[in-house]
Amino acid sequence: MPELVAYYSNRISYEEVEALVARISGEKILSDQKIWEIVGNKAVEISKKWQQEIEKSKLETQSEISIAPQVDIYDPLASMIARNKSENTEHSKFLFSHLWRGNVTDVLSYLQTQIKARNQQKLDELIVTVQGGTKSGNLRDMDEKQLLEMSGIGAEDWERTPASVRQLVVQLGLKIEQLEQHLKELQDSKEQLEEKVNRNSDNSHSPPASDAPNRPQPKKKKPTGKKRGGQPGHPGHSRPLYPVEECESVTDHYPETCACCGEKLKGFDPNPYRHQVVEIPPIQLHIEEHRLHQLTCIHCGEKTRAVLPEEVEECGYGERVVAIVSVLSGMYRHSHRMVVTAMSDLFGVKMSLGTVNRLRKEGSEAVLGPVEEAKAYVQLAQIVAADETGFKQGNADGQNPHSKRAWLWVAVTPLVSFFQVMLSRSTSAAQALLGTNFGGILNCDRYGAYNWLDTCRQLLKVEPALWLFATIEGLEPTNNAAERAIRPAVLWRRTSFGSQSEAGSVFVARMLTVVTSLRSQNRNVLEFMTQAVRASRQDTLPPSLLPQPSQSYPSDALFSSPLNTDKLSEVALP
Repeated sequence: MPELVAYYSNRISYEEVEALVARISGEKILSDQKIWEIVGNKAVEISKKWQQEIEKSKLETQSEISIAPQVDIYDPLASMIARNKSENTEHSKFLFSHLWRGNVTDVLSYLQTQIKARNQQKLDELIVTVQGGTKSGNLRDMDEKQLLEMSGIGAEDWERTPASVRQLVVQLGLKIEQLEQHLKELQDSKEQLEEKVNRNSDNSHSPPASDAPNRPQPKKKKPTGKKRGGQPGHPGHSRPLYPVEECESVTDHYPETCACCGEKLKGFDPNPYRHQVVEIPPIQLHIEEHRLHQLTCIHCGEKTRAVLPEEVEECGYGERVVAIVSVLSGMYRHSHRMVVTAMSDLFGVKMSLGTVNRLRKEGSEAVLGPVEEAKAYVQLAQIVAADETGFKQGNADGQNPHSKRAWLWVAVTPLVSFFQVMLSRSTSAAQALLGTNFGGILNCDRYGAYNWLDTCRQLLKVEPALWLFATIEGLEPTNNAAERAIRPAVLWRRTSFGSQSEAGSVFVARMLTVVTSLRSQNRNVLEFMTQAVRASRQDTLPPSLLPQPSQSYPSDALFSSPLNTDKLSEVALP
């Protein structure tokens, strides 16, 4: 059990390890604290084993070196001539125990009589190699040649060396090479386990509840004695003034007498101090009543009622009402009951809980086109930050019969973000988010689902990839962009406990995509939703979530050709 926990805890989350062990054992026997202890003990065990290997290599001076079968240089050939794993182990063990002791005759006899080869050509190659008949010479000669090149021993000095000493030197050289490789593997494993043990809520995305109980608490800052708020001398921040054209009235006030001597004042101030008072007038609803009369035919007696014109919406609410409900629910994360209360208190609009749900669905369908356009934009971006967080999705519509845990994924660019809820945290889910042909640079937290990308594999193996942000404009050194983008979704999950159906999850993902993208571009969310609902009802082209060339953007939003311009035509809606 400790080996299984230590192995999988370095590849999947503690929660998934708990679930895996529970399936195997039939009961829940692990906790985050227990897993943390097992991983820590395993790291210590590997460190001790690594130290013992080093000490052992220093003390070994025997003339014959025993070589473990798992590092046999003939293992690739043995695996090709063997028919299964047990035969492979048997062949490798025999080759090791005889070939390096000089028992060439016994080895040849074994190869020629005892092996039923899966690949006869590979077996013949191995026999020729042992006999020393290959063009490149005997394997031992190859090892000796490599040893001479690495050690700098001259050919004449080597020829004068007794055969037994040369054999010992070659064996020791091979043993050193094997131990160095084994040491490197142990060091890599030790570093991974130490990273796992030292991970906490301060240096990773792990929650504080997963921290070890003996973790030192951060020191509290000593009080500075200063008052709260802005300190003397700091730059002021005042509310922006509205343009004069938007003011209902402008009144000029002049002082009549001097505040010092009391004399009357005359003149004109070209730059007066401006003070504005903003008020929201009572909202007056615009209500249209359509009366559908029913008349009786005087000839046949059939009763016929009039129908609504095509331009009149059957749901009974205008496009702006649908947009406001979507914004209250999707941007401000109000529950259905809170939306009902807000619509009544703020606007005087009465509606039921079912109406809120129906209007949410209409708002979700209205932004389907812009959201798909944003998805294509993100998948073609040169630099993308990605992250994922748990999300609860019920089975009210029968789309989650096994009550699987859902995951909310996000892909972030400076001006456009895309969210998607899926019942998986696997590689296929990451590919659905980014596209199977994603060719940009991905900034992520190194979760295993992203390892199908070359960029992620390079980040894990190639140290210079850690410094890409210093040479590539727009690439951040951290994954904070995705973490910030997904934070509202986490708050939504905690206050609403997820969604009850797949349609609810789709609404969450689409509204987060709309709100996050528009906020990055300093665009009005309510106006966008109103335009999207109007376009959906009138069957016209919806507004776009993509950056507009004439729009001004925040100074920290990089917009220097983030897309593959050769494929821009694939992003635009038809």
